[in-house]
Amino acid sequence: MSIIILVIIMGKRLERYKRRKKEKKIKRQKRIILLVTIMLFIGGINIVDKSFREFLYIEDMRVFDFRNNNEYITVHLLGKNYQIKEEKLDETISKFKVKLENTLNFIKNYIKN
Repeated sequence: MSIIILVIIMGKRLERYKRRKKEKKIKRQKRIILLVTIMLFIGGINIVDKSFREFLYIEDMRVFDFRNNNEYITVHLLGKNYQIKEEKLDETISKFKVKLENTLNFIKNYIKN
C-alpha cells in the first residue's frame, strides 16, 4: 500500500518538474521572440527614416542619432536629446554581451537537442 502512495507522489513531483521545465522553455522563447521583434522594429524605422531623408533631401533631422562628447554620449531619439555617461553605458553593454552570449549558447544547445 505504501509503495502505491510513494509511486503516486513521485509521479506528481515528476509532472510538476516537467511542467516547470516547459514553462521556463516557453518564457525563454518569448524573450527571444520579443528581442528579435524589437530589433526588426528598430531596423525598419532606420530604413524608413533613411529613405524619407533621401527623398526630401533632409540632412539635419534623424530619428536616431548618436554623438560622443568627452565623458557623455548624446542620443537623439524621436525628437528628444538624452545624455548618458560613457561609464554607465560601458557597464550596461558588457552585461548585455554576457546575457547575449548565454542566450546564443542556449539557442545552440536547443537546436542540438
